[in-house]
Amino acid sequence: MVKAKTHEFKKEVYVKIPQEIVKTLGVKPGDELEFKIESGKVIISKPLLSSKELEVLRKMNSVKHYERTKDRILKLLSKEEVMVLEDLINKGIVFESKKGSKKLLRIKKEVFPLVVSYNPLVEKLYSQGYVVIEDPSEARELEEMLLEQGKSGEVTGVRGFDKKYYVVLKSKVEEMKPLITKALESPKVIEDLAKKIKVNKEFCKALIEVLRENGEVIEKKKNLFQKA
Repeated sequence: MVKAKTHEFKKEVYVKIPQEIVKTLGVKPGDELEFKIESGKVIISKPLLSSKELEVLRKMNSVKHYERTKDRILKLLSKEEVMVLEDLINKGIVFESKKGSKKLLRIKKEVFPLVVSYNPLVEKLYSQGYVVIEDPSEARELEEMLLEQGKSGEVTGVRGFDKKYYVVLKSKVEEMKPLITKALESPKVIEDLAKKIKVNKEFCKALIEVLRENGEVIEKKKNLFQKA
């Protein structure tokens, strides 16, 4: 247990942080600390990101992933925030990644959940097990979002002949594949297959597109599918 004595100054109560805590948390002058009360005890912690760093990262995140060049981000920041961004880059929290001919700034996946806790596309994907996207820019945004959150390995996707993007959780594909394989021992159209495996037509179409891309399902003729 570490003890510290309180002092009063201008009707405010202050306490000097013991060196043991300073060394353990790596506290430096100007750092922010968090205080949490649990079961009558005060727990002190040093946030992974300061409020200023979070503000810069959230401004970064307000720009679509495929437009997140350094020049574009700098235009959003004040002079003080530019210095914060450079510090984030030096720490490796923000790093540069090449995408085609562009160099884009990305946020380290370990801290990304602190920057954004909600994204409609990601939320929809994980709540229903799939998403169907028509806008290519939204598809790219989802891809980058999953990559930054370290979830890209949990999903599979394909662009269909109808130019829509079908993205499905791998766990859902594995769950539904035995049912689809059995149902497609004889050819079926999407509508009949959806009824057979008890999912909606859109979800059924997404599953079929993924399985067809994997070579596990073939389209005998337009909208008529069979097990490969």
